[in-house]
Formats: sequence, structure tokens, C-alpha cells
Amino acid sequence: MRRIVSIFALMSVLASGLSLDLRAEAAEQAKIRLFGYDRSSGEVVLYADAPLAPTAFHLDRPYRWVVDLPNTHYSGLTQNLGVIAGTPIRNVRLSQFKSGTVRLVFDLSRKAEFPQETTQPRPGNYRLAFKVAAGQPQAQAPAPTPEPDSPEPKPTATPRPATPRPVARRNPEPRPTEPPARAAGLALHRVGDGWELTITTQHAITYAVSPRTRADRVVFDLQGGGGELPKDSLYVDNGLIARVRVTPLGGRNHQVTVEFDQPIKHALDLSEDRHVLTLSLGNAVNDKGAPTSARKSEDEKRVTIDAGHGGMDPGTIGAHGTLEKDVTLQMALRLRKLMQDSGMEVQMTRTKDMQIMLRPRVDIGDAFDSDVFISIHANHVGDPSVSGIETYYFTPKSLPLARAVHKRLVGSLQRRDRGIRRNNFVVVKYNKMPAVLVELGYLSNPTEERLLTSPKYQQQAAEAILAGVQDYFRTRSLKQ
Repeated sequence: MRRIVSIFALMSVLASGLSLDLRAEAAEQAKIRLFGYDRSSGEVVLYADAPLAPTAFHLDRPYRWVVDLPNTHYSGLTQNLGVIAGTPIRNVRLSQFKSGTVRLVFDLSRKAEFPQETTQPRPGNYRLAFKVAAGQPQAQAPAPTPEPDSPEPKPTATPRPATPRPVARRNPEPRPTEPPARAAGLALHRVGDGWELTITTQHAITYAVSPRTRADRVVFDLQGGGGELPKDSLYVDNGLIARVRVTPLGGRNHQVTVEFDQPIKHALDLSEDRHVLTLSLGNAVNDKGAPTSARKSEDEKRVTIDAGHGGMDPGTIGAHGTLEKDVTLQMALRLRKLMQDSGMEVQMTRTKDMQIMLRPRVDIGDAFDSDVFISIHANHVGDPSVSGIETYYFTPKSLPLARAVHKRLVGSLQRRDRGIRRNNFVVVKYNKMPAVLVELGYLSNPTEERLLTSPKYQQQAAEAILAGVQDYFRTRSLKQ
């Protein structure tokens, strides 16, 4: 596992009309509201609420083109766009480089820079675009009915619907009304341990859920409104939502696609005036403050399993090319099956090769009301002779769990005992429940790299972790 010290904050990308009501915005600075790649135009785009004054320079070894945005504020964590096919771009990163300066870094396979253009789609909304590819023309939708531009919303919380009530998929057509004076757009709100995404429109709407809706995404058509919504992809990383896309369907009709990081319970609700559609996620689906689901019995145990790294973050890489993210996911899936077979309820932070920031992993465990949190990793150092098992914890309440799991791992795997250590890793520091991070061997050690990819070793490790967790639960029960 890479030793990286980072500062993590709650993350969300703010688009034109997308606001997060959990933070105070930096005063007198341009605020980045959206960052993404528009495939249709072949542009890397940023939206801000004030003009941007970019300055650019080159770095070598490896090749990078760096764009600084002075007097600018970005509230999220580092965002990554990844490889852009047909270009020398290996990744594009956006972050708050230092106070007052946002930095955009193009990681390149060769030296390159890209033409830029600044436009103002509407008052208070500025678009900075870098032309990096030819773009992919999309099928033309029917000519939209002209409608007056709506005023750009101020960066404040979107009005919340009054008392939500169930609404059928087929809604009666709204009566023609004059567009009300309201802040239209998208807004993301934290509700207890869940989230709500609200869509506010200038015109009264109906909606219909698309057959394309699956467990990991919800797709719905807005009929009669939505022209104020941003048309680029909104990249969100809060542990639940991966991306939001708005696609014009012609006239005042639009399709909204919300992609989730993992399957999650969700529900749609339309306000009585038909101007606010709310998508509730996780615990927000229930009455405020209610748990996601009642435990089947007082003895039921809940465990969150965290497969380290994933997606664009491979973790450490072994001498023979083994990726830590693959090893951790394989072991996590084995552990999930064993725990479920033993009667435990299990929540995974990821079940596929995808990237999730560290703090959202903690939030997933908290939202599940877990009894314990287990983060699985593989280690790496420069010396290939170093080997063994390590277990990390941070809070005193996590130490008994660390001792129980570590004892079982060392006894079962017969690898060198490198001890139980205290460290302020994010995934063991901020949890509500006891949490441990296990390093199941060194990918930098050729012998342990082979073991870590062995199904037999992976199964032994999973069985040892299960036994350690069961020991911990038994000991805790005796003390109560």
C-alpha cells in the first residue's frame, strides 16, 4: 500500500446550478462548478461563476502541461479524467494546488499543449474549454422549441420540496403556468447517512422512469422542462453517485442519467407544484433518521469490507506486474462469501474495478451501521527481501479487533509477523465502528507476490480474517 498523506474532504463537483449546501464558499474567488470531458466536442471543460485567467507551462520527465487558475477556489478532492483516446493525454487532474490557485494538469505521453477558449453561456456562468480531440458528433434531436434563458442560479442551497409524497410514473399533464421565479438547476444534499439529488426547473414538469434503469443507475425523462440544467457530464464522488448526465430530447424534454458507484436503494419524488424532482439515495429513501434496514435479530453482525485502491488507482505494483487493486478485490470477494455464509450481513465499498476516494469508503461503512470495518491491502517497499503480515488500527476501540484478526492471519498464513501498528490512515481513523487495515504480504517480495495471486493463499487469508472477526465478536459478547 502506498504511503500517501492526503487531506480528504467531502467531495462533489458543482455544475451550473449544482450546489452543495454543506460548505461555506471561499469569498471573492472564482469557484469551479464543473470539470469534465465533453466527448461530443472533444473538449476538457471547466465551468466557473467568474472569469478565469489561466496561465500554462510545461514540465518534463514525465511530460506534463500545467494550467494554473489564480484567484480560484475548488471545493472537491483531486479529480481524474483518465486516458482520452486518440490523444497524447494519459490523464487530466484538477485540484486546489494552494490557497487561491486551482491547478489543472495534463499527463502526456509526449510534449503537447491545447488551444483554449473562454465563453460565457449566460450571466454568472463562464466556460473554459481545452480542445484536445476532434469530438464525436451525436445524433441530432428534433429542433427544440425556443424558450427564454433562465437566470443563472446563485450559489445557494436549492429550495427543498415541502412534504414529499409518492408519485406514480404517469403523472397528469401540468396546467400551463408562468415560469416561477426560482433557482433552477441541480443540487446535492446530505440527509442523515444518505443523499438527495434535487432537480429544480423553471417550468412545471412530469417524469417517467426509463426501462434503461438498473441497480447501478437510474434513468428518467423530464417532460416539459429541464432546459436550465447543464448539458455536460457532472463527475461526482461521494461514495454513491459517480456521474450525472443530462441529454436534450427535443423541445422542453430531457433525459437524466444518474450512475451509481454501486447498486443502492433509490426513490424519485415530485413536489406538488411539479417544479422540484428529488432523487433520494441510501438512508434518505426512508424517513429522516431511520436506519437503512432493521437488523434481523439482536445477534446479527454487520461488516463492511473495503477492497483497497481500484479503477485508475492500481495501488502498488509487483515485480511481475501484479496490481494491488486486483489482489485486494479478489480477497474481498472471497471474504464476503465466507462472512455471508456464516450469517453476517456484508457491505462492500466496491465489487468491481472502480475508484472510490478514501473518505467515501468510511461513509459507506457508517451508512451501513457496520459493527466492524475491514480494509484489505498488499504492501510494497524498495527492498525485495522484506516480507510479512501487518495490521493497522488507529482508535483504541479498534485495538481488540486488530489483535484478534492479526493473530489469526499470522497463525494461518505462516508468514513473518511484522506486528500490529497504529497509523492514521483515513479508512481506520474516521470510522464510527472498530476498523482495521490488513497488509497481507509484500508484492515487492517475489515469493509473496506469487502467494498473493494464489487462490489457495487468498482463501486462507479470507478464512483467517473471518475467524479473527468471529473471535472479536465472541470476546465482546462475553464482556457485555
